[in-house]
Amino acid sequence: MNKMLLVILLILYTLFSFSQEQVYQTIVPGEIDVNSFVVSPSGNYIMACNQNNVEIREVFSGKLVETLARVNLETIQTIALSPDSTILATGSINGLLSIYSLGSKKFNEVRLPGKKITALEIILPEKMIVAGTYTGEVHFIDSMGNILESVAAHEDVVSSIDICNKNQLMVSGGFDGKINIFRLKKGFTFETIFKKNRVCRDLEISNSCTKLMAAYDNGKVYSWNIKYEDFLEKDQTHKFKTWITGLDFSDKEVSSWAIATAGGYIYTRTWRSEYHLELPEVINHLHLIENDNGFIYIVFNINDKGVYLLPASKMNLKKLEK
Repeated sequence: MNKMLLVILLILYTLFSFSQEQVYQTIVPGEIDVNSFVVSPSGNYIMACNQNNVEIREVFSGKLVETLARVNLETIQTIALSPDSTILATGSINGLLSIYSLGSKKFNEVRLPGKKITALEIILPEKMIVAGTYTGEVHFIDSMGNILESVAAHEDVVSSIDICNKNQLMVSGGFDGKINIFRLKKGFTFETIFKKNRVCRDLEISNSCTKLMAAYDNGKVYSWNIKYEDFLEKDQTHKFKTWITGLDFSDKEVSSWAIATAGGYIYTRTWRSEYHLELPEVINHLHLIENDNGFIYIVFNINDKGVYLLPASKMNLKKLEK
């Protein structure tokens, strides 16, 4: 009886594993550690961090294009690519920021106070790097590695930074539950626009500067409509079962966004549809790609290993009422 039960369980496990393999395809093999990754603005390339190296691969084929060896002399914690794909910035677990020119193949370095670099973004047209740290500081650095300004923006870890280059708006979120907004046209000062007694895990501002979303460790995702750069109007709140590990807007359409949770749940919403899928793994990072034809893909990694591509067409679909 026990042997028969074991055989049945083994068959079910095999079938389940097979069905999962058919849902998403591999970009970076699962045996490779990936602490962080970034997708190019075109959606065609991914840059994945493995120790102190960065692998550049084609998103839709997984083909390895180039390995940038020792692009950072220490283990990389986070990565950012400039919107024009010319500058790559990596931050280490010990505060070493490396600024790499993809054209000249040269890089500059600077050691930041605040130990671990936990969040990175790059501002155009200045090509200024913004780095958040484990101890709550936000640093502004030029492409040569000179620190222009340091701001004590949070009382705990800076978990996320995002920028809308259109209007020079920047937002930061932290483990202290705060969301800060920087109006960079006016300098490096900031205003705290929201505060919860929970950890802010991730936040995103749309390319059009009209929408802001923030995810917290209680599974709630808050969203606001941005008007005239100065006025934020609370829009709606979404609730998920476990805390959010990734949040991303589409670069094409402000109404398209996606989240991933620690429980392996991936949810994508467009103006007309919802897509959802539950996987038996912890999703660490997530990026949403929407091409010119409106097809949506989710790029994610599992337990900080490998990177995978999931077409929304492979997820469960629910049409939204007009």
